[in-house]
Amino acid sequence: MNTVLGHYPAYLTLAARLGASYFNIPESRWNRLSSSQKWVANRLFLNSMIETGSQFVFANHPAAVRPGTWFHSELLYLRSRGVRILPTLDAYVP
Repeated sequence: MNTVLGHYPAYLTLAARLGASYFNIPESRWNRLSSSQKWVANRLFLNSMIETGSQFVFANHPAAVRPGTWFHSELLYLRSRGVRILPTLDAYVP
């Protein structure tokens, strides 16, 4: 299974094209969450994908990540969990 991460909305477009999973909460619900609640939900999703052995595919080059974005936080979190980013821009759990 593939999971697409990247800047919004690029990751949605790529996930649809690949038929891959992605993190998305309806905007009406997302807007009611605090930043910390959003991050908890995001981490729960990432943990689930890591635990199921999903391969991460990036819609945007990780070297061009915009600091302070959710994608930036996701990349830092994946690295903290031991996910390595390969030169092909895919990542996997060792």
